[in-house]
Amino acid sequence: MRQHNITTIDRPNKKTLYRVYLGKVNGKDRYKSSVNLQSMVRVVETLNKDQELNQRAIRKEQVELLRNEHELVYCMTLCKDMNVSVLDCVKYYESHVSTVVNVNKSLDDACKLYLERLKQKKVSHSTYCSVQTKINQLNIRFTKKLVSDITRKQVEDFVFKRKKKLAPKSVNNLLGTYSTFFKWCIAEGFTATNPCIKIEKMITSEAKREILTLEETETYLNFCKDNGYYRELACLVLQLFCGFRVEESSKITWGNIKIHGSYDTIMLEAKDAKMKQQRINEIPRNAKKWLKVCFEGLNIDPYNTVSFKKYENQPIIKYSNKKFVKLRSKLKTETNIVVPPNSPRHSFASYHFAGYGDLPKVKTMMGHSESDEMFFRHYRKMVSKRRGLSYFDIRPSK
Repeated sequence: MRQHNITTIDRPNKKTLYRVYLGKVNGKDRYKSSVNLQSMVRVVETLNKDQELNQRAIRKEQVELLRNEHELVYCMTLCKDMNVSVLDCVKYYESHVSTVVNVNKSLDDACKLYLERLKQKKVSHSTYCSVQTKINQLNIRFTKKLVSDITRKQVEDFVFKRKKKLAPKSVNNLLGTYSTFFKWCIAEGFTATNPCIKIEKMITSEAKREILTLEETETYLNFCKDNGYYRELACLVLQLFCGFRVEESSKITWGNIKIHGSYDTIMLEAKDAKMKQQRINEIPRNAKKWLKVCFEGLNIDPYNTVSFKKYENQPIIKYSNKKFVKLRSKLKTETNIVVPPNSPRHSFASYHFAGYGDLPKVKTMMGHSESDEMFFRHYRKMVSKRRGLSYFDIRPSK
Protein backbone atom coordinates (compact mmCIF):
# COMPACT_ATOMS: atom_id res chain seq x y z
CA MET A 1 0.00 0.00 0.00
CA ARG A 2 1.53 3.29 -1.13
CA GLN A 3 2.05 5.89 1.57
CA HIS A 4 1.58 9.60 0.88
CA ASN A 5 4.69 11.74 1.46
CA ILE A 6 5.53 15.42 1.69
CA THR A 7 7.88 16.93 -0.90
CA THR A 8 9.60 20.32 -0.52
CA ILE A 9 10.07 23.03 -3.12
CA ASP A 10 12.76 25.63 -2.42
CA ARG A 11 11.97 29.11 -3.65
CA PRO A 12 14.51 32.00 -3.67
CA ASN A 13 13.69 34.77 -1.16
CA LYS A 14 10.46 32.93 -0.22
CA LYS A 15 9.38 30.40 2.33
CA THR A 16 9.78 26.74 1.52
CA LEU A 17 6.66 25.25 -0.11
CA TYR A 18 5.42 21.82 1.01
CA ARG A 19 3.42 19.71 -1.42
CA VAL A 20 1.47 16.42 -1.21
CA TYR A 21 0.35 14.33 -4.16
CA LEU A 22 -3.40 13.60 -3.92
CA GLY A 23 -3.72 11.26 -6.88
CA LYS A 24 -5.40 11.48 -10.26
CA VAL A 25 -8.76 13.18 -10.66
CA ASN A 26 -10.38 12.96 -14.11
CA GLY A 27 -7.06 11.79 -15.58
CA LYS A 28 -5.03 14.69 -14.16
CA ASP A 29 -2.55 14.73 -11.29
CA ARG A 30 -3.73 16.72 -8.31
CA TYR A 31 -1.56 18.25 -5.54
CA LYS A 32 -2.08 20.18 -2.35
CA SER A 33 0.50 22.81 -1.36
CA SER A 34 1.11 24.98 1.67
CA VAL A 35 3.91 26.77 3.50
CA ASN A 36 2.62 25.40 6.83
CA LEU A 37 4.34 22.09 7.50
CA GLN A 38 1.99 21.07 10.34
CA SER A 39 -1.12 21.40 8.18
CA MET A 40 0.47 19.25 5.47
CA VAL A 41 1.37 16.60 8.06
CA ARG A 42 -2.29 16.43 9.03
CA VAL A 43 -3.26 16.11 5.36
CA VAL A 44 -0.87 13.18 4.93
CA GLU A 45 -2.21 11.43 8.03
CA THR A 46 -5.78 11.80 6.77
CA LEU A 47 -4.91 10.51 3.30
CA ASN A 48 -3.07 7.48 4.66
CA LYS A 49 -5.96 6.69 7.00
CA ASP A 50 -8.50 6.96 4.18
CA GLN A 51 -6.34 4.72 2.01
CA GLU A 52 -6.21 2.10 4.75
CA LEU A 53 -9.99 2.22 5.13
CA ASN A 54 -10.43 1.81 1.39
CA GLN A 55 -8.13 -1.18 1.46
CA ARG A 56 -10.26 -2.70 4.23
CA ALA A 57 -13.40 -2.06 2.22
CA ILE A 58 -11.97 -4.17 -0.61
CA ARG A 59 -11.77 -7.13 1.76
CA LYS A 60 -15.22 -6.42 3.24
CA GLU A 61 -16.95 -9.10 1.19
CA GLN A 62 -14.42 -11.71 2.30
CA VAL A 63 -14.85 -10.73 5.95
CA GLU A 64 -18.65 -10.89 5.58
CA LEU A 65 -18.36 -14.37 4.13
CA LEU A 66 -16.27 -15.54 7.08
CA ARG A 67 -18.79 -14.09 9.54
CA ASN A 68 -21.66 -15.93 7.83
CA GLU A 69 -19.72 -19.15 7.36
CA HIS A 70 -22.27 -21.20 9.32
CA GLU A 71 -25.07 -19.92 7.11
CA LEU A 72 -23.10 -20.77 3.96
CA VAL A 73 -22.43 -24.30 5.21
CA TYR A 74 -26.14 -24.71 5.97
CA CYS A 75 -27.08 -23.50 2.47
CA MET A 76 -24.51 -25.79 0.85
CA THR A 77 -25.93 -28.74 2.79
CA LEU A 78 -29.44 -27.98 1.55
CA CYS A 79 -28.21 -27.58 -2.01
CA LYS A 80 -26.31 -30.86 -1.82
CA ASP A 81 -29.46 -32.74 -0.76
CA MET A 82 -31.27 -31.38 -3.81
CA ASN A 83 -28.30 -31.94 -6.17
CA VAL A 84 -28.04 -28.19 -6.78
CA SER A 85 -24.91 -26.10 -6.53
CA VAL A 86 -24.67 -22.74 -4.78
CA LEU A 87 -23.70 -21.19 -8.11
CA ASP A 88 -27.00 -22.41 -9.61
CA CYS A 89 -28.85 -20.75 -6.72
CA VAL A 90 -27.06 -17.47 -7.32
CA LYS A 91 -27.86 -17.59 -11.04
CA TYR A 92 -31.50 -18.33 -10.25
CA TYR A 93 -31.59 -15.36 -7.88
CA GLU A 94 -30.04 -13.06 -10.48
CA SER A 95 -32.60 -14.12 -13.07
CA HIS A 96 -35.52 -13.52 -10.69
CA VAL A 97 -34.28 -10.39 -8.94
CA SER A 98 -35.64 -8.42 -11.87
CA THR A 99 -39.05 -8.72 -10.19
CA VAL A 100 -37.88 -5.98 -7.84
CA VAL A 101 -39.14 -2.94 -9.71
CA ASN A 102 -38.72 -0.35 -6.95
CA VAL A 103 -35.69 -1.39 -4.95
CA ASN A 104 -35.26 2.16 -3.60
CA LYS A 105 -38.55 2.13 -1.70
CA SER A 106 -38.02 3.26 1.90
CA LEU A 107 -39.43 1.29 4.81
CA ASP A 108 -41.46 4.32 5.92
CA ASP A 109 -43.27 4.55 2.57
CA ALA A 110 -43.80 0.78 2.42
CA CYS A 111 -45.36 0.72 5.91
CA LYS A 112 -47.80 3.51 5.01
CA LEU A 113 -48.84 1.74 1.81
CA TYR A 114 -49.27 -1.56 3.66
CA LEU A 115 -51.54 -0.01 6.29
CA GLU A 116 -53.59 1.69 3.58
CA ARG A 117 -53.97 -1.67 1.85
CA LEU A 118 -55.28 -3.20 5.10
CA LYS A 119 -57.91 -0.46 5.27
CA GLN A 120 -58.94 -1.23 1.70
CA LYS A 121 -59.34 -4.90 2.63
CA LYS A 122 -61.63 -3.77 5.48
CA VAL A 123 -59.99 -5.83 8.21
CA SER A 124 -61.49 -5.55 11.69
CA HIS A 125 -60.60 -2.56 13.84
CA SER A 126 -58.77 -4.64 16.44
CA THR A 127 -56.71 -6.44 13.77
CA TYR A 128 -55.77 -3.16 12.10
CA CYS A 129 -54.73 -1.55 15.41
CA SER A 130 -52.63 -4.59 16.34
CA VAL A 131 -50.82 -4.67 12.96
CA GLN A 132 -50.38 -0.90 12.97
CA THR A 133 -48.65 -0.97 16.37
CA LYS A 134 -46.23 -3.72 15.32
CA ILE A 135 -45.46 -2.19 11.92
CA ASN A 136 -44.86 1.26 13.44
CA GLN A 137 -42.38 -0.24 15.92
CA LEU A 138 -40.44 -1.75 13.03
CA ASN A 139 -40.61 1.52 11.11
CA ILE A 140 -39.25 3.53 14.07
CA ARG A 141 -36.34 1.11 14.45
CA PHE A 142 -35.33 1.11 10.75
CA THR A 143 -36.92 4.36 9.58
CA LYS A 144 -33.96 5.47 7.44
CA LYS A 145 -33.41 2.12 5.72
CA LEU A 146 -34.68 0.77 2.43
CA VAL A 147 -36.90 -2.30 2.49
CA SER A 148 -34.34 -4.24 0.45
CA ASP A 149 -31.54 -3.40 2.94
CA ILE A 150 -33.12 -5.00 6.01
CA THR A 151 -31.41 -8.27 6.89
CA ARG A 152 -32.41 -11.28 8.93
CA LYS A 153 -29.92 -10.49 11.70
CA GLN A 154 -31.36 -6.98 12.12
CA VAL A 155 -34.88 -8.35 12.52
CA GLU A 156 -33.64 -11.03 14.95
CA ASP A 157 -31.82 -8.46 17.09
CA PHE A 158 -34.86 -6.22 17.16
CA VAL A 159 -37.32 -8.97 18.07
CA PHE A 160 -35.27 -11.09 20.49
CA LYS A 161 -33.03 -8.47 22.15
CA ARG A 162 -35.30 -5.44 22.33
CA LYS A 163 -38.40 -7.48 23.17
CA LYS A 164 -37.04 -9.59 26.04
CA LYS A 165 -40.14 -9.12 28.20
CA LEU A 166 -42.52 -10.54 25.60
CA ALA A 167 -43.95 -14.03 26.03
CA PRO A 168 -42.95 -16.67 23.43
CA LYS A 169 -46.40 -16.58 21.86
CA SER A 170 -46.23 -12.78 21.51
CA VAL A 171 -42.80 -13.03 19.88
CA ASN A 172 -44.13 -15.57 17.38
CA ASN A 173 -47.10 -13.32 16.59
CA LEU A 174 -44.70 -10.43 16.04
CA LEU A 175 -42.60 -12.48 13.63
CA GLY A 176 -45.73 -13.64 11.81
CA THR A 177 -46.86 -10.03 11.30
CA TYR A 178 -43.45 -8.97 9.97
CA SER A 179 -43.21 -12.02 7.70
CA THR A 180 -46.61 -11.20 6.17
CA PHE A 181 -45.49 -7.60 5.65
CA PHE A 182 -42.29 -8.59 3.83
CA LYS A 183 -44.19 -11.11 1.68
CA TRP A 184 -46.41 -8.22 0.61
CA CYS A 185 -43.28 -6.14 -0.12
CA ILE A 186 -41.96 -8.94 -2.38
CA ALA A 187 -45.27 -9.04 -4.25
CA GLU A 188 -45.15 -5.25 -4.69
CA GLY A 189 -41.56 -5.39 -5.98
CA PHE A 190 -39.90 -3.53 -3.09
CA THR A 191 -37.49 -6.36 -2.23
CA ALA A 192 -36.50 -9.84 -3.42
CA THR A 193 -36.16 -11.65 -0.08
CA ASN A 194 -38.08 -12.08 3.15
CA PRO A 195 -35.70 -11.59 6.13
CA CYS A 196 -38.12 -13.41 8.46
CA ILE A 197 -38.33 -16.63 6.49
CA LYS A 198 -35.37 -18.34 8.22
CA ILE A 199 -36.00 -17.08 11.74
CA GLU A 200 -37.02 -19.94 14.00
CA LYS A 201 -40.03 -19.26 16.19
CA MET A 202 -39.91 -19.76 19.94
CA ILE A 203 -41.27 -22.92 21.57
CA THR A 204 -44.51 -22.28 23.44
CA SER A 205 -45.84 -24.48 26.22
CA GLU A 206 -49.31 -25.95 25.79
CA ALA A 207 -50.53 -24.74 29.16
CA LYS A 208 -54.18 -25.14 30.12
CA ARG A 209 -56.29 -22.09 29.42
CA GLU A 210 -57.44 -20.24 32.51
CA ILE A 211 -61.13 -20.18 33.37
CA LEU A 212 -63.04 -18.20 35.98
CA THR A 213 -64.45 -19.82 39.09
CA LEU A 214 -68.15 -19.49 39.90
CA GLU A 215 -67.37 -16.93 42.59
CA GLU A 216 -65.13 -14.86 40.29
CA THR A 217 -67.75 -14.93 37.53
CA GLU A 218 -70.51 -13.74 39.85
CA THR A 219 -68.29 -11.01 41.31
CA TYR A 220 -67.26 -9.82 37.84
CA LEU A 221 -70.86 -9.58 36.62
CA ASN A 222 -72.16 -7.81 39.74
CA PHE A 223 -69.19 -5.44 39.67
CA CYS A 224 -70.25 -4.27 36.19
CA LYS A 225 -73.90 -3.98 37.28
CA ASP A 226 -73.21 -2.07 40.50
CA ASN A 227 -70.83 0.39 38.80
CA GLY A 228 -73.05 1.13 35.80
CA TYR A 229 -70.99 -0.67 33.12
CA TYR A 230 -74.13 -1.87 31.35
CA ARG A 231 -72.68 -2.02 27.83
CA GLU A 232 -69.63 -3.92 29.07
CA LEU A 233 -71.97 -6.15 31.08
CA ALA A 234 -73.98 -7.02 27.97
CA CYS A 235 -70.80 -8.00 26.09
CA LEU A 236 -69.56 -9.98 29.08
CA VAL A 237 -72.84 -11.94 29.29
CA LEU A 238 -72.53 -12.86 25.61
CA GLN A 239 -68.96 -14.09 26.21
CA LEU A 240 -69.66 -15.98 29.46
CA PHE A 241 -72.96 -17.66 28.60
CA CYS A 242 -73.17 -17.63 24.77
CA GLY A 243 -69.53 -18.27 23.74
CA PHE A 244 -68.85 -15.15 21.64
CA ARG A 245 -65.43 -13.54 21.31
CA VAL A 246 -64.80 -10.06 22.75
CA GLU A 247 -64.71 -8.43 19.32
CA GLU A 248 -67.73 -10.39 18.12
CA SER A 249 -69.85 -9.53 21.15
CA SER A 250 -69.19 -5.80 20.72
CA LYS A 251 -70.38 -5.86 17.08
CA ILE A 252 -73.73 -7.51 17.83
CA THR A 253 -76.51 -4.93 17.56
CA TRP A 254 -79.29 -4.53 20.12
CA GLY A 255 -81.80 -5.58 17.48
CA ASN A 256 -80.07 -8.95 17.07
CA ILE A 257 -80.81 -9.83 20.72
CA LYS A 258 -84.22 -11.49 20.86
CA ILE A 259 -85.29 -11.99 24.50
CA HIS A 260 -89.04 -11.51 24.19
CA GLY A 261 -90.05 -14.52 22.10
CA SER A 262 -90.73 -18.18 22.74
CA TYR A 263 -87.20 -19.10 21.57
CA ASP A 264 -84.71 -16.41 22.66
CA THR A 265 -81.63 -16.13 20.43
CA ILE A 266 -78.72 -13.88 19.50
CA MET A 267 -77.66 -13.54 15.87
CA LEU A 268 -74.11 -12.69 14.78
CA GLU A 269 -73.78 -11.50 11.18
CA ALA A 270 -71.22 -13.27 8.98
CA LYS A 271 -69.36 -10.00 8.30
CA ASP A 272 -68.81 -9.49 12.05
CA ALA A 273 -67.69 -13.07 12.83
CA LYS A 274 -64.01 -13.98 12.91
CA MET A 275 -64.52 -16.99 10.61
CA LYS A 276 -67.05 -15.05 8.46
CA GLN A 277 -69.86 -17.47 9.30
CA GLN A 278 -73.24 -16.43 10.63
CA ARG A 279 -74.20 -17.84 14.04
CA ILE A 280 -77.53 -17.92 15.85
CA ASN A 281 -76.95 -18.88 19.48
CA GLU A 282 -79.49 -19.75 22.13
CA ILE A 283 -79.66 -17.48 25.18
CA PRO A 284 -79.62 -19.39 28.49
CA ARG A 285 -82.21 -18.46 31.13
CA ASN A 286 -79.77 -16.77 33.48
CA ALA A 287 -78.30 -14.74 30.60
CA LYS A 288 -81.78 -13.34 29.88
CA LYS A 289 -81.92 -11.96 33.42
CA TRP A 290 -78.57 -10.22 32.98
CA LEU A 291 -79.51 -8.79 29.58
CA LYS A 292 -82.75 -7.39 31.01
CA VAL A 293 -80.65 -5.61 33.64
CA CYS A 294 -78.60 -4.07 30.79
CA PHE A 295 -81.73 -2.92 28.95
CA GLU A 296 -83.14 -1.35 32.11
CA GLY A 297 -79.83 0.34 33.01
CA LEU A 298 -79.56 1.92 29.54
CA ASN A 299 -83.28 2.83 29.42
CA ILE A 300 -83.84 0.65 26.34
CA ASP A 301 -87.27 -0.95 25.96
CA PRO A 302 -87.04 -3.88 23.50
CA TYR A 303 -90.80 -4.38 23.69
CA ASN A 304 -91.61 -0.87 22.40
CA THR A 305 -91.09 -1.10 18.64
CA VAL A 306 -91.31 2.69 18.16
CA SER A 307 -88.67 3.77 20.70
CA PHE A 308 -86.48 0.73 20.03
CA LYS A 309 -85.89 1.66 16.37
CA LYS A 310 -83.06 4.10 17.18
CA TYR A 311 -81.19 1.36 19.10
CA GLU A 312 -81.99 -1.50 16.76
CA ASN A 313 -78.98 -1.10 14.46
CA GLN A 314 -76.53 0.21 17.07
CA PRO A 315 -73.66 -2.09 18.19
CA ILE A 316 -73.53 -2.84 21.89
CA ILE A 317 -70.21 -1.06 22.47
CA LYS A 318 -67.38 0.61 20.56
CA TYR A 319 -63.63 0.16 21.18
CA SER A 320 -64.37 -2.86 23.36
CA ASN A 321 -60.74 -3.95 23.79
CA LYS A 322 -59.64 -0.66 25.36
CA LYS A 323 -62.69 -0.46 27.59
CA PHE A 324 -62.31 -4.04 28.81
CA VAL A 325 -58.63 -3.42 29.62
CA LYS A 326 -59.65 -0.52 31.89
CA LEU A 327 -62.49 -2.56 33.36
CA ARG A 328 -60.24 -5.53 34.22
CA SER A 329 -57.68 -3.16 35.75
CA LYS A 330 -60.31 -1.53 37.96
CA LEU A 331 -61.71 -4.95 38.91
CA LYS A 332 -58.25 -6.11 40.01
CA THR A 333 -57.73 -2.95 42.08
CA GLU A 334 -61.04 -3.17 43.94
CA THR A 335 -61.63 -6.93 44.21
CA ASN A 336 -58.15 -8.40 43.61
CA ILE A 337 -59.58 -10.65 40.85
CA VAL A 338 -57.37 -11.17 37.78
CA VAL A 339 -59.31 -11.87 34.59
CA PRO A 340 -57.27 -13.00 31.54
CA PRO A 341 -58.64 -11.48 28.28
CA ASN A 342 -60.13 -14.70 26.82
CA SER A 343 -61.08 -16.42 30.09
CA PRO A 344 -64.86 -15.71 29.77
CA ARG A 345 -65.01 -17.58 26.46
CA HIS A 346 -62.86 -20.43 27.81
CA SER A 347 -65.12 -20.59 30.87
CA PHE A 348 -68.17 -20.99 28.63
CA ALA A 349 -66.55 -23.92 26.78
CA SER A 350 -65.54 -25.76 29.95
CA TYR A 351 -68.72 -25.24 31.98
CA HIS A 352 -71.15 -25.87 29.12
CA PHE A 353 -69.50 -29.15 28.12
CA ALA A 354 -69.22 -30.26 31.76
CA GLY A 355 -72.85 -29.40 32.50
CA TYR A 356 -74.59 -30.65 29.35
CA GLY A 357 -72.00 -32.84 27.57
CA ASP A 358 -73.06 -31.63 24.12
CA LEU A 359 -69.75 -31.07 22.30
CA PRO A 360 -71.21 -30.36 18.79
CA LYS A 361 -73.46 -27.67 20.27
CA VAL A 362 -70.56 -26.03 22.14
CA LYS A 363 -68.39 -25.95 19.01
CA THR A 364 -71.26 -24.56 16.94
CA MET A 365 -71.98 -21.78 19.42
CA MET A 366 -68.28 -20.86 19.57
CA GLY A 367 -67.93 -20.89 15.77
CA HIS A 368 -65.36 -23.69 15.57
CA SER A 369 -65.09 -26.45 13.01
CA GLU A 370 -61.78 -28.10 14.00
CA SER A 371 -61.38 -31.61 15.37
CA ASP A 372 -62.51 -32.63 18.84
CA GLU A 373 -58.89 -33.17 19.87
CA MET A 374 -58.08 -29.54 19.03
CA PHE A 375 -61.06 -28.36 21.08
CA PHE A 376 -60.03 -30.30 24.19
CA ARG A 377 -56.42 -29.12 23.93
CA HIS A 378 -57.25 -25.44 23.67
CA TYR A 379 -60.54 -24.74 25.43
CA ARG A 380 -61.58 -27.39 27.94
CA LYS A 381 -60.45 -27.53 31.53
CA MET A 382 -61.80 -30.29 33.78
CA VAL A 383 -64.94 -29.14 35.63
CA SER A 384 -67.53 -31.24 37.47
CA LYS A 385 -71.06 -31.51 36.12
CA ARG A 386 -72.51 -29.97 39.27
CA ARG A 387 -70.39 -26.85 38.89
CA GLY A 388 -71.13 -26.76 35.18
CA LEU A 389 -74.87 -26.58 35.84
CA SER A 390 -74.35 -24.08 38.68
CA TYR A 391 -72.44 -21.82 36.29
CA PHE A 392 -75.51 -21.38 34.08
CA ASP A 393 -77.59 -20.61 37.14
CA ILE A 394 -75.66 -17.45 38.12
CA ARG A 395 -78.23 -14.64 38.33
CA PRO A 396 -78.09 -10.92 39.20
CA SER A 397 -77.96 -10.20 42.93
CA LYS A 398 -80.87 -8.22 44.37
